[in-house]
Amino acid sequence: MTGMFDWINTPGPARIVTALNAVGEVRFVGGCVRDSLLGLPPGKAGRTDIDLATTLEPPAMMAALDAAGISFVPTGIDHGTVTAIIDHIPYEITSLRADVSTDGRRATVAFTTDWAQDAARRDFTLNALYLDAQGKIYDFADGQADLKAGRVRFIGDPVDRIREDYLRILRFLRFSARFSADLDPDGWAACQSHQAGLGQLSKERIWQEVAKTFAAPRAPLAFHRAAPAGVLAAICPASSDPALFARVHRASGGAVSAPLGVASLWPGADRAALQTAFKPSKAILDQAGWVGEAAATVRNGADIRAVLYHHGRAVSADAVWLAAGLAATENGQGGQDFARRAQAAQAEDIPVLPLKGADLVARGISPGPEIGRIMKKFEGAWIAAGFPADAPTLERLINAALDDASFES
Repeated sequence: MTGMFDWINTPGPARIVTALNAVGEVRFVGGCVRDSLLGLPPGKAGRTDIDLATTLEPPAMMAALDAAGISFVPTGIDHGTVTAIIDHIPYEITSLRADVSTDGRRATVAFTTDWAQDAARRDFTLNALYLDAQGKIYDFADGQADLKAGRVRFIGDPVDRIREDYLRILRFLRFSARFSADLDPDGWAACQSHQAGLGQLSKERIWQEVAKTFAAPRAPLAFHRAAPAGVLAAICPASSDPALFARVHRASGGAVSAPLGVASLWPGADRAALQTAFKPSKAILDQAGWVGEAAATVRNGADIRAVLYHHGRAVSADAVWLAAGLAATENGQGGQDFARRAQAAQAEDIPVLPLKGADLVARGISPGPEIGRIMKKFEGAWIAAGFPADAPTLERLINAALDDASFES
């Protein structure tokens, strides 16, 4: 494991460990330990956050951080969570806990100093890994073996874990899509039998899990299994298309953004349906709609520069992959062409309209609606001509737009 956990000695983590170990005990926990075992260290340039667990209760934890000059925010004080901030990087620190009661959505907890008790209330074995400042791993649920074997298993009885928080159904799918070759039979059976509990969850929590699943390596498998089981319908009543999503995922090499994931998994869902189901940001809703619209123009052979001009780089790249998935369902043609166009969407400069209203005013056109009409005519002709940049062609297009405007007036 040499070098695997070098990040624990970097200034931020080291300061927190020194401060809290002076009066209690602290260990790194969860994804930062799990991902490091896979060669994916966390931190500023990593793939996951650095989280810690401590025997200290919140007042003592905050006092220790304050004494060490470490800024913090009591982000979840009732549940024992404080976020330390060092060099603008957040570190979530949580007191060891045991569940007193749960209702499938939230839990009432009691603080404890028992590490095994804290591990027992976590969701999956591979997330219940702890690491101390000397690099020693504490594994109370055989998570390392499951991680090595590519298994995502609930800790203890899957039904009990799901009843504690129904979001774990979607987390099971997400973590399985990332770490497992297939769904653990016992865990999946429990998820299916308790999927009605998803209706208790906030739309925002559901969206966070779904959005994180789209780009996972085996997301197509997870959604393929979730659709006939009714899980997708339980979170979004619009008709889903896991086969289209799988083709898009494969074509893009797994680079499925949240807007592309929505547009390909629920291709027929309108904005209102997605808003009701997930309450995503306006930006996500806008981009998902634009991806669908742009994909149609891509399939019709539009110049990728025109798509870039109208929709920007991110939407254009997503639109190419959605078009590739849609084309594959019809005739399987154009795989290499779509790959070339996707590459162009990432590499081509986005065209910039080479005419401003001030340019027309300088030519004697009075400010007002006429400026807008001329600009629109010029823009259409410029796009149709293939975005020329040479002065003679631009002059010809400008004059043509001016002549048409004069004729109309």
